[in-house]
Amino acid sequence: MNKTRIPTMLALAVAAAVTPAYAQSDNENVQSGLEVIEITSQHRTENVQKAALAVSAISTKQLEKSGITQPDQLSFLVPALQINKTGGTGNSFYVRGVGTQGTNAFAENAVAFNYDGVYIGRPGSVVGTFFDLERLELLKGPQGTLYGRNATGGAINVISRKPELGYTEGYISGSVGNYNSRQLAGAVNVAVSDNSALRISGQWVSRDGYLSDGYDDEDGKALRVHYLYAPNDKYDVLLSGDYYKAGGTGAGSVLISDGAPAIDERIGGADPVSIAAFEAAQPTSFFLSRPEFVSTYMDFETFNFYDADEGVDYEGYQDSTFWGVSATINAHFDSGTLTVIPSYRVAEPDTTFYLPGFPVINQDENKQSSLEVRFASNDTGAIKYVAGAFIYAEDQKSLSWAAPFSFAASLWGPAGEYVYSDLGTDSQAVFGQMTWSATDDLRFTLGARFTEEEKEMQVRQSPLTLETYNLYDFNNTPDTVQAEDERSFSNFTYRAGIEYDVNADSMLYVNYTTGFKSGGFFADSVDNSYEPEEIGALVAGSKNRFMNNQLQLNIEAFYWDYKDQQVTYLGYLPSGAFGSLTRNAGAATMQGAEVDIQYAVSDYGLLKANIQYLDASYDEFIYDGAGADTTVTTCATTPDDDGTTLVVDCSGKPALNSPEWTLNLGYEHTFELSDGLYLVGSVWHHYETERYLDIGYEDSQKQDAVGVTDLSFTLDNGGAWTVTLYGNNITDETVMTAAIHRPASTATYAALKAPRTYGVRAKYNF
Repeated sequence: MNKTRIPTMLALAVAAAVTPAYAQSDNENVQSGLEVIEITSQHRTENVQKAALAVSAISTKQLEKSGITQPDQLSFLVPALQINKTGGTGNSFYVRGVGTQGTNAFAENAVAFNYDGVYIGRPGSVVGTFFDLERLELLKGPQGTLYGRNATGGAINVISRKPELGYTEGYISGSVGNYNSRQLAGAVNVAVSDNSALRISGQWVSRDGYLSDGYDDEDGKALRVHYLYAPNDKYDVLLSGDYYKAGGTGAGSVLISDGAPAIDERIGGADPVSIAAFEAAQPTSFFLSRPEFVSTYMDFETFNFYDADEGVDYEGYQDSTFWGVSATINAHFDSGTLTVIPSYRVAEPDTTFYLPGFPVINQDENKQSSLEVRFASNDTGAIKYVAGAFIYAEDQKSLSWAAPFSFAASLWGPAGEYVYSDLGTDSQAVFGQMTWSATDDLRFTLGARFTEEEKEMQVRQSPLTLETYNLYDFNNTPDTVQAEDERSFSNFTYRAGIEYDVNADSMLYVNYTTGFKSGGFFADSVDNSYEPEEIGALVAGSKNRFMNNQLQLNIEAFYWDYKDQQVTYLGYLPSGAFGSLTRNAGAATMQGAEVDIQYAVSDYGLLKANIQYLDASYDEFIYDGAGADTTVTTCATTPDDDGTTLVVDCSGKPALNSPEWTLNLGYEHTFELSDGLYLVGSVWHHYETERYLDIGYEDSQKQDAVGVTDLSFTLDNGGAWTVTLYGNNITDETVMTAAIHRPASTATYAALKAPRTYGVRAKYNF
């Protein structure tokens, strides 16, 4: 971890010093002034610099340069955002300390994920979207008005490129790199007629695992189709469909307790070296680590754990499918635009992973449908507004099985009987937001949303073995209902703001916004529900461009008051079994400031700096732990009333995934080699101070301060084609993204971000 880093500031200074003074060019790498990014975060198109809210926009250019294919890779681009792996295809999002550890199928992110205007409910269903994108928007803080559902921390809007009328064009791109990395992507825009167009895009990614046991690999195939019909200026219809198949081995972990191999050796938790280190420090008669313990309970041939010739090999797998269809229908009137977005999505994650330090099998089947109807007024007049309604329905079936102990092979229920759960959700909301221009320079905003949700869940137990069990054939599965319950939640959230234009290029704004995340259930037979969480956020900011659009300076200060936080963690369930549960843990305060600077050194050089200071701590954080011999934490503990478990008090601890300081610093420089041929050099450095990754607050669950540097050189033939040499994490830093305490032991297992990667990318536009 203490490796010599490239002196980034020196590299930036040298690059700036050699800036040539060439004339203007038509190439996109050579431009006068800073880039203008249009966003739709408030359901109308506007310049991000004119939007009076805390939002970061990442352009197509930046996304392609970073080579992003998975959600967790976004963490290094936006200081306010942390993304952690949770096993299989799951990801948990944190914005300034507000988020959810999504360790079970029913956990819902506190940062709403929206894909082309469609809300995606499950943390494991957001993969496969990062290709052929127009931009990405991160809204920081609660979005209680226009987005609403489960957006206490913010919202991530992924916007893909849409068809354009009147011409045919496309591109094909590919890359190769270390770890046998291969990627192929492309898109084509076809003018079907004068008033219709089709865009088809796809991506294939394949890469070996970053860990010694083969875990942390990538194998994904994605396809997206858009069809646009716009016969006149009165209405248009966009029909969309997408498909993603995730294969490979999936998420893994490394042992980081005493006696474990060095973390930077990336010895996977299923590697015999790691298993031996674990068993040397633990009572092996108690823990399931060796093949003979596994074969005592189950033949895992169906789940790739058992091979008749070679025995148990602990090989994980992913065989997950995600697809969806939607429509975006716009009717344009003199007074504004009516938008209708119906959608239907199916997610079927089917994974075996080793992230907690032992094999976990998850099979889910999620079906969600939604309908959003809204009317946005035009931008003329003193008042502009958006008003609408949102309906969301979801059916989620889940089977989970884990093998942490030698005496119990099932996560829920005794060996030989397997528990699965069925969760149904219905959510409805009405919302509206209005901005009144009191003068040409002074505006006031009011918004409100009323949300009502109903959830019902059944926990069922089946005597079938895993070898013959099929999650997707519930009607033919004999079972008994262990528990069933239903609950309703409702909430009124709002936004109030004021904004003032100092001049044409500078503005001030102040907003107060509230957010709500509904309560729900986790899979157990008793005491298996939790209450909603709420947040109120005060934000004051200033957005500015100076020096004839050469310098950008944006400043934002924030204060968030977080109540009844939902915390999901591994532990003993109320019924006495071991599993994943969610509780309301208490209250927290997040406060700090963020500064964003962009400076066009010349038409050929661009300097970017973004720094965030965050003071996030738990005012009250109390939850039920396990027994005195199985709870490992540095927080205060006291026995509960019956003395069987411990009450854990982490009040005063820093919020999870909340580094005090985060810095992004980058410089890009264009050299004109000849007429129409350019060399673009780019360096990007991300630095963050220490942060805790799990509620045990052990030293092993703390990521120390770390800096990661990316470097690239692109040869650009005037936009016709590009060839890029890239190196990410060039100093090969080892960065933890999750650190989970293995139950009833002293061991901790960590998930890691990517090591040093390098390779070449090429793109051809036609």
